[in-house]
Amino acid sequence: MTPETVQLAAESGMRCCATFWGLDIAFELFLAGLAGGLMILPRAAQTRRWAFAALALAGLVLFLHLGQKSAALWFYASFQPQAPMWWGAWLFALALAALVVWDRRPALNWLRVPVALLGAGLVIYPGIMLGSLAARPAWHPVWTPVSFTILSLGSAAALLVLLDPRLRLRPAWSTSATLVLLITLATRAAILLSGQG
Repeated sequence: MTPETVQLAAESGMRCCATFWGLDIAFELFLAGLAGGLMILPRAAQTRRWAFAALALAGLVLFLHLGQKSAALWFYASFQPQAPMWWGAWLFALALAALVVWDRRPALNWLRVPVALLGAGLVIYPGIMLGSLAARPAWHPVWTPVSFTILSLGSAAALLVLLDPRLRLRPAWSTSATLVLLITLATRAAILLSGQG
């Protein structure tokens, strides 16, 4: 399969609707970015489990969005490094596997580096993928991948604040962290919806 065929298979598998991608995909991108940020900033086993939960939920949301579920298998049945969605599919799978292995074998400290690299890929990938869709010029500006990266790291840091019992009890910290998470989700939705026309 050519990269164009893989891309077409993925896009044709998307549920037909009034918009290209809606709020469900904004939520998926938010969760994937959050997971990636947590993988870059792991502090404890609890953090890794939150990263796994966020990434697994993101994958479920994306899978439910597909109209033709079998279209997702094409990414794993072919070698298409020119297709950004191919990279995204493998990033998801490898990140989930790495988080499971590290959770079961926490003594494997060398896993910090590959987990952080996979997390960086998850943080950077959405902006690159959106920018590669020629039919959506509003997603092409250079600030799209930059904003996705900054907001993903910010949302991960905000969640770490909410998970820390010492900081969670401070109203200013917990309110600020919650606002960061909500702003990140709203920004994802705004970027996606801005490219629908």
